[in-house]
Amino acid sequence: MASGTAERYVPASGVSWLTGTYDVTVALSMRERAWRPALVQAASRDLPTGGSAVEVGCGTGSLTIALAQARPDARVTGVDGDPAILELARRKPGAERVTWLEGLAGSFSLPVSADVALCSLMLHHLSDDAKAAGLEHIASALSEHGVLHVADWGPPRGPAAALGARALQLFDGREGPQSLLDGRLPEMLGAAGFASCHRHAALRTVWGTLEVWRAAL
Repeated sequence: MASGTAERYVPASGVSWLTGTYDVTVALSMRERAWRPALVQAASRDLPTGGSAVEVGCGTGSLTIALAQARPDARVTGVDGDPAILELARRKPGAERVTWLEGLAGSFSLPVSADVALCSLMLHHLSDDAKAAGLEHIASALSEHGVLHVADWGPPRGPAAALGARALQLFDGREGPQSLLDGRLPEMLGAAGFASCHRHAALRTVWGTLEVWRAAL
């Protein structure tokens, strides 16, 4: 997912012809079962009764739907800039619990402020300028004490993770992942207005080290 009219748009799978394989790729190569349920639980804990949550760069909607199923009392929205991948999301069981919106990280519009936002494997597709604009826009879309949960790549832990990260950059491009691989996500979150951030998980995957962060306004 990309932000800004001049930004090159990158589909969730890296290239559009692989969109249909995205769920299988995540499940097999990114240890999905080790972090996605925990991410849903963490977001659910921060979501007040009757609150509102948004996943920015929701892709095929697996995480968004899981949160909506875990919290049927809440308003849950999935935002993505790719209409084809949103169509896949709308066809999934449980999709009727979610409001699906086409939009970019730096310019989406919600009817009400969100209490919780999620970004899962989205930021590394963006240039650093687009990351900054996207995180600032997400912060502006949150309520006063809103929380953002991020799952994305971090500094590789060990030689195998470093090789995986290099392979990721060959596939997705060097610029987008580099600042995350350099460990700059906390700095970017702070610049966007998040007063505190905490990394609560780091997992080795085929593509490098996946980190999970919680950031609060």
